[in-house]
Amino acid sequence: MSPILTTQYMDEQLLMDLLTPPPAPQAEYPATDGSGTVLTDISGNGFNGTFGAGLGSGFYPTWTAQGLTFSGAQTVGLPNGALEGAQTIMYFVTPNLNNQSDTAAVLGVLSGSGQMVCGFTPGDRRPGLLAGDVYGSPAFCSGQPIQSGTFSVTICGDGRVYINGVEAPWYDVPAHGFPPYPTFAGVTSARIGLYETGAYAPYQGQLYYLVAWSELLTATEVAIEHNRIAALLQLRGVNLALNTGLTHPLSAVEGDSMTRNYLAAAANQGWPQTTLGLLSGTYNFVNAAIGGSDSADMLARIPQQYGPLLATAPHPRVLILMIGTNENWGPTFANLQAAYGPLKISGWDYIILVTGLPRFATDTPRQTFNTAVLGSVGTSCDAVAAWGGDSVVGAPGASTNPTYYPDTLHPSSANDAIGAGYVHGALVSLGIT
Repeated sequence: MSPILTTQYMDEQLLMDLLTPPPAPQAEYPATDGSGTVLTDISGNGFNGTFGAGLGSGFYPTWTAQGLTFSGAQTVGLPNGALEGAQTIMYFVTPNLNNQSDTAAVLGVLSGSGQMVCGFTPGDRRPGLLAGDVYGSPAFCSGQPIQSGTFSVTICGDGRVYINGVEAPWYDVPAHGFPPYPTFAGVTSARIGLYETGAYAPYQGQLYYLVAWSELLTATEVAIEHNRIAALLQLRGVNLALNTGLTHPLSAVEGDSMTRNYLAAAANQGWPQTTLGLLSGTYNFVNAAIGGSDSADMLARIPQQYGPLLATAPHPRVLILMIGTNENWGPTFANLQAAYGPLKISGWDYIILVTGLPRFATDTPRQTFNTAVLGSVGTSCDAVAAWGGDSVVGAPGASTNPTYYPDTLHPSSANDAIGAGYVHGALVSLGIT
């Protein structure tokens, strides 16, 4: 029996995505050969992989009943055509990265864009696409570091990264000068498990499935493909979370270091993650904390970062805007007022503004800003999360309290929990529970 989808929200584009099969892969490796030194491509294009990739038998991964195990410098070479022009790449893995400080290359590729790795960043273990120096900065990757577990990673050529079919926040993308994003055009080397040449950046762990498409999959198509392959893997005893968010509202957060539980870890998305725990439905914060040098810069980044999402994201789409404590408060309100109309026209159903948190030297203009925000529902926003008016953490001088502001600027976990309550209240006022 087919699964039944129940929902309050479904627009025509989403319905069309659900009824239209995703594009056919250009290369698909289910890793079910079980023995031998060939990884079979079932796409029909004949892009079979070869163990060792010119390095010899000492560089072979091991077959198991569930797929392939990589334990050190081991690799499978792929024909260049397997990834030539690929726009979407999805792989299912159980990494063993706890003791690995180097980059981990699930895929190593050399193309016209240079050296690229689909895998995990060194040190903090963020899944995504790394470009340029394999030991250097990520091109675009998830804001969530992953040390263990079984999951899928999907990398799209427009900068989207998905974990288990759900779009993940980006980590620090603007600092690395993207877009434009690296492309798989002019591929001259492609390998699973190692950097594109030599025995460098080895991936350690299991690989169960790898598939590439020449098309950019939509968010719905990524979710459908993740669920399709996850169901196949369950027959092998490999259990993954399904994407149950196909028909649920997309919530997106825009902010800066104020959203990240700054001193704990950049990947800890602070009050956004806490807010998710207060919601009863299946929601996802996407591209949280993309930030900017000031409110004008932050607002200017929104079309670039969210444009592809708005093409297919189910309704309602919620954008939550929070600014930092170093903001110039006067121009900020004018910037938010000017942005409200264009943001709504571009596809956002609701805009929530978060009132500003205190910083000792700027309290009077902050309070003026907060008063203006509270009175702007319907003209600059659809709801207000009045965190900055809280009697404890929003009071003048509260930023000197290390319980709530460890560095006098950024909220602590305890402060994030308070903020999440205000954001949740604003969401509930819009019917999002």
